Amino acid sequence: MTIDQNYRRLTLVTAALIYTLIVVGAVVRVTESGLGCPDWPLCHGGLVPPPEQTAVIEFAHRLVAGVAGLFIILTAFVAWRDYRRARWIVGPATLVIALVPVQYVLGAVVVATELQPLAVVIHLGTALFIFGGALVLAVAARRPAAPERWPSRAATWLCSASRLSGCSSC
Repeated sequence: MTIDQNYRRLTLVTAALIYTLIVVGAVVRVTESGLGCPDWPLCHGGLVPPPEQTAVIEFAHRLVAGVAGLFIILTAFVAWRDYRRARWIVGPATLVIALVPVQYVLGAVVVATELQPLAVVIHLGTALFIFGGALVLAVAARRPAAPERWPSRAATWLCSASRLSGCSSC
């Protein structure tokens, strides 16, 4: 099965947006803007942040998360609609979209616990798994033909996670 060029581009854009979201999250952390919006999902009780640097930075993170989330939904929808028989496409797309609501809840927990370190680490770790899944999907969409045998899902995800952490054993 050949994957459409537009879908290949969509997987790349989605992965790039997720990467951008992680970078913006790092900016939030470095600038100590994590509580710039002390409530969730609103910001200081409103839809728009007040004109304070920390609130704007934190709100930018939420906006990028919203856009990335929409692209993840679109990527998964197209995978299910057009490539439902291609497990190497539908599998990673489904796993990524399944982690998105978990990640949004973790973001709320980070705010509610006032940046408790364990919550922050779990939030970042989940973001890296989402990014890893998006990268697996982007690579899978570029395969010239259906793979004869895809590595086990667990091995694929463990290798993705280990590579993101800097380990090169896979």
